[in-house]
Amino acid sequence: MSTDSSMSTANKEKLGFRQKLGFGLGDIFGGGSGIVIGFYYLYFLTDVVRIDPALAGTVLFISRIYDAITDPLEGILADRTRTRLGRRRPYLIAGAPLVLLSFFLLFYPVDFADPTTRFAFVLAAYLFFSTVVSIVMLSYNALQAEMTLDYHERASLSSFRIFFSSLSSIVCAVVPLEIVNRFPDV
Repeated sequence: MSTDSSMSTANKEKLGFRQKLGFGLGDIFGGGSGIVIGFYYLYFLTDVVRIDPALAGTVLFISRIYDAITDPLEGILADRTRTRLGRRRPYLIAGAPLVLLSFFLLFYPVDFADPTTRFAFVLAAYLFFSTVVSIVMLSYNALQAEMTLDYHERASLSSFRIFFSSLSSIVCAVVPLEIVNRFPDV
């Protein structure tokens, strides 16, 4: 029996609740970060970092072009990775602390006097964030298909993932507004 067929047999087994829960918890960042960036990032750039609104939009535009080029390359790299930890796990393990660092840099209130320097910092921080998140999320998204070949188990994994992603999205949309409402003078 080849390694691939024994792996296929193992992938047809039922997954436990802890495995499903662990997988679902992995998308807390994906849901929450998207809401935080979508709701608050342009405001942060224009009102806190004091970047011209057109340049703030340019940061997001450049990052989308960058993603269109780098995402397929990152996917190919992850697919070709062969380690004792598997193809996906090294990127998840190494990427998690980098995601936190990049998210911190994304919202770091730089106060350089030169607007060009502020723009360059913000662009570099966003591209770093985009790169790290893409590497982690591409590996995370591919993990489900490698955990099981069973349709019902994959559907169950998706349910856990969507639940936690939605929960984190709601929390990240509501909590900042509640903080602002409770401290109106700050």
